[in-house]
Amino acid sequence: MKIALSTLHDYISLFRGNTSAHGVFLPSNEKDENGKILGKAFTEKNEPRDDDYIAHLDGSKGLGIIPIRNDAKCSFGVIDLDDIKEAPHIPTILRKHGLPLIPFRSKSGGLHLYLFFTAPTPAKSVIDILTAYRRALGLPKKTEIFPKQAKLEDGAQGNWINLPYYAAADTARYLIGPDSKPMPLDAAVAYCIDRRTSEEDLRKACEALAYADAPPCVQAIYLRGFTPMRNNYLFSTAVYLKSKYGDDFEMKVMEANAALEVPLPVKEVSDTIINSLKKKDYAYKCAEEPLCSMCDKTACKTRAFGVGSATVPELSLEQLSQFMADPPYYEWLVNGKMLRFYSEFDIINQQSFRTLCFRILHVLPMRLKDETWTRVVNTALANIVTVDVDSGDDISIGAMFKEYLTEFLTKRAPAANKEQIMMDRVYKDNELNSYVFRSKNLVSFLVIQKAFRAFGQTEIQARLKDMGGRAVRYYVNRDISTLRVWTVPYSALEVFAEPDVDQVAVDFTEEYANDQF
Repeated sequence: MKIALSTLHDYISLFRGNTSAHGVFLPSNEKDENGKILGKAFTEKNEPRDDDYIAHLDGSKGLGIIPIRNDAKCSFGVIDLDDIKEAPHIPTILRKHGLPLIPFRSKSGGLHLYLFFTAPTPAKSVIDILTAYRRALGLPKKTEIFPKQAKLEDGAQGNWINLPYYAAADTARYLIGPDSKPMPLDAAVAYCIDRRTSEEDLRKACEALAYADAPPCVQAIYLRGFTPMRNNYLFSTAVYLKSKYGDDFEMKVMEANAALEVPLPVKEVSDTIINSLKKKDYAYKCAEEPLCSMCDKTACKTRAFGVGSATVPELSLEQLSQFMADPPYYEWLVNGKMLRFYSEFDIINQQSFRTLCFRILHVLPMRLKDETWTRVVNTALANIVTVDVDSGDDISIGAMFKEYLTEFLTKRAPAANKEQIMMDRVYKDNELNSYVFRSKNLVSFLVIQKAFRAFGQTEIQARLKDMGGRAVRYYVNRDISTLRVWTVPYSALEVFAEPDVDQVAVDFTEEYANDQF
């Protein structure tokens, strides 16, 4: 194929990269199971010459260019999409929403999505911009981006990517034009030259995309225009639109549904989604598909209407269940994890709720105004599920723990000496007026012998401390020296002792009803 000098010059200027090394690919006639062409690939540690570009275009030797230069700047960047099934949808999405990415078919049958810059641009900025567009397209985080490095360490060359238009006369690596047809080399080069863009304009274009202030997952599905789980998507979209537009969100939800390739029936959207949102406030369905597989928590927190913003519930407050023990206890599914509350006060008082979020979710939510928190709790109570508890188990969990602890300390064969602490026994140290035991033996007794799993080890530890227990190093003998043990004062169990005939029974259920676990 005869290539005009002007076309060759522009092609080389578009794909200028690192001058210290370049990639070489010598293709074979074989393909792997994914349709990717096999061959020999290696790196040459020298600057690519004009002859290397020519050899690539005439099909005698493939050329790979490292986008990042030695000054940590780039003239182009690429999103490398290997997913052949995903590839056909992307050019349509780019055209529909005016995204500046230029799609080229890759040698594997996937896509290389290029950006060309009007001036050399810091690699860090190129990576950030490409990541933002990768996120907007809903592509997996594992999708490769070139450049891969924000800067090159001493002696490093960076990663190279195969250029398009290998064997340009009959190439399989062509630019997919606006009409979805392959563009010839000269037209493709002119097209790319004309679409060179500045870093600032690329950022503005990304920020101007529809739903740019929504959670990234919601935006990506909106831009794609299709999802197999339309109800969950539209529900979360309605949460976003209600947060943004208030009472005027209904028509916006209908517009979002109409934008889908296959919309839901209007009545279904009105009755099951809009009516629900009109009555109650909900969080995004972050833990469910199709959102969870596109989740980007870090980016979501930066969005005006992302999770954790002032206008959207910070946590996904899901099912609240009441277990009909005496007194009842509650389990609240929050962000996909279970929080357990042993009294109504623990829910009404936000401090206990926030403490459990800190402990279990590793999130400290903002304290809400009383009227806001009341609305949140009432929303959960409107959908509460009650669960019957067998009469044999209808006891206070705190009382059950104390009963088992008393049995562990006083009703088993005691240790005759300190050494027998090592034999799963409890030693009564009269000098300390305390029971002495190893924590793992107590946990084993509770979990294995008593099948008591209501408290984790942290809760057990807190209970022991509340009773005056301490974790200490305990001297046993010269051979063993000191042993890590727990001590619990005798006096801590006196209140659990069975009363004499003339003693008054103590209602521990009532006494410990407000304990924090």
